[in-house]
Amino acid sequence: MQVTKSLEVLKVNNCGLGDQSAQMILEAHQKNPQFRLRRLEVGNNKFGEAGAKALNQACRLMGSVTHLALPGSLETEDNGLKHLLTGLHECSSLRHLDISSNKGATNAIAELTDIFTHSLSLYHLNLSSLSLSPPNQQALVQSLLAKLSTSFNLNSALTELIWQDSLSPPNQKELQEGLQSTYNNKVTILQLDSSK
Repeated sequence: MQVTKSLEVLKVNNCGLGDQSAQMILEAHQKNPQFRLRRLEVGNNKFGEAGAKALNQACRLMGSVTHLALPGSLETEDNGLKHLLTGLHECSSLRHLDISSNKGATNAIAELTDIFTHSLSLYHLNLSSLSLSPPNQQALVQSLLAKLSTSFNLNSALTELIWQDSLSPPNQKELQEGLQSTYNNKVTILQLDSSK
């Protein structure tokens, strides 16, 4: 992959990209450390575990990615989503994360919880159409509410939460009621209803 160090936005949605393409993005930065993306959109592609690992490593090494969107790009029920999210909460530049419509969410509960509880910079999170059991949904809802209700987490940045076509009605209700009663809640955009 030939890139210029001035490239900041890379949008390659619906291109049938796979693991090799993700590895090329990582290698572009490794060969030229001045290559630092700000926005990476790779939605509706076909990444497996190796591609998810490469994208994760690229985002963490660059330290500049503010917007990461890969809806519908992890097609199998393996550990792709887990590998993508591992340690991503440590990326202080990341502001916008869209992992909607991906498979393998059940294997990534701990990593999703880390995103909720440890990310201080993330303000937009899209979890729509993730296949999670109601108990796993509840665990994530409770981890988010616990973070927002803790007084020393006043610096939580999350203001936009999109979680459509995924949450069971009881978990939607718990999240809505919890956000209404939480003093430190900064979420001003909440989309939970079905988009269908």
